[in-house]
Order: sequence, then C-alpha cells, then structure tokens
Amino acid sequence: MPVIKIFASDALLRPDPLAQEHLASAITGACTDILRAALAQIQVMLIPVQAVLRGEKIYIEVNFRDTGFRSPEVVDAFMNRLESDVVGCYATLPRIRCFAENSAALFARN
Repeated sequence: MPVIKIFASDALLRPDPLAQEHLASAITGACTDILRAALAQIQVMLIPVQAVLRGEKIYIEVNFRDTGFRSPEVVDAFMNRLESDVVGCYATLPRIRCFAENSAALFARN
C-alpha cells in the first residue's frame, strides 16, 4: 500500500501512451519520496472510463495505511505533487481523494 487508482477518459489517454509511463514513474516517486512507501508495496492502476458525464476528466483515489508520519501536511504535499504530475502529463486538473486506512482494520495479501 499505497494503492492509486486513476480513472480517466479513454479519449484523453489514447493520444500519448508515453505520458502514462511518465505519470506512473512520477506517482511512484511521490509515493516513495513523500509517503515513504516501500517500492514493492506501491500499486498504480490506470482505469479508462468510456465517458465522464460530470466532473473532472481525471479522478484519482489514493488508499494508504494511516501512520504517524503521514500527517495532513504530508498528504497535502503528496496531493500537490500528484496534481502537478497529472497537469504536466495531461494538461488537465484532476480531482483527488485520499483515504487513510487504519492498519488494525486492514487485512491484505500479496
């Protein structure tokens, strides 16, 4: 963990597959640098959406373990970097939602 799910219009994603690689690399860097996540625990998914009927063209959900060092200020810095990376790759402002998961209530494998 963290798990980053990026929902984006298929039409927005199609023109530049290299932007996807750049974004995945940038997000991974933000997770290791800011959230201090272990590389092996980072999951980044790009989910094409047929059509965005209302809202931003890109919506991002981030789930991560709630730890003492992931303060609101740290999460804000992570969201700022994530936003900057998305704007740099796709020239559109994403909607971002972050969810801190209580480790005692989190059950996972793999």
